[in-house]
Amino acid sequence: MNHSAKNAIMSAATALVLAGPAAADQYIISLSEPLDGVSTGLLDTLKIAVVDSFAYQGENFAVIEAPNDAYLEAFFSAITTTPVSLRQLPIDWTGEAMAAIDTSARLRFGDLITCGFCS
Repeated sequence: MNHSAKNAIMSAATALVLAGPAAADQYIISLSEPLDGVSTGLLDTLKIAVVDSFAYQGENFAVIEAPNDAYLEAFFSAITTTPVSLRQLPIDWTGEAMAAIDTSARLRFGDLITCGFCS
């Protein structure tokens, strides 16, 4: 990663941190490749958490908790990965209600978000 890209990511992270605490939302992200080896330091800096990461029927997915989708944009920019699509979950992915639903239905759950940083 070049110096100006690092500076841009650090500026975005600083702006997000200065914005103050916010309630976290959960998102289902469809990815073209598995989400592996993510730095815990980056996750902590951006105030996000990977709730789940898995493959299902040949596609890769991650469930990420973040204050809003701007934090996701900063995260995916930092790891140089472009998501395919993004859905915001109305309820907790790990909660009882979602656990009772099969994976195929869980992946369709939530609102598809217009994602300017998705492919």
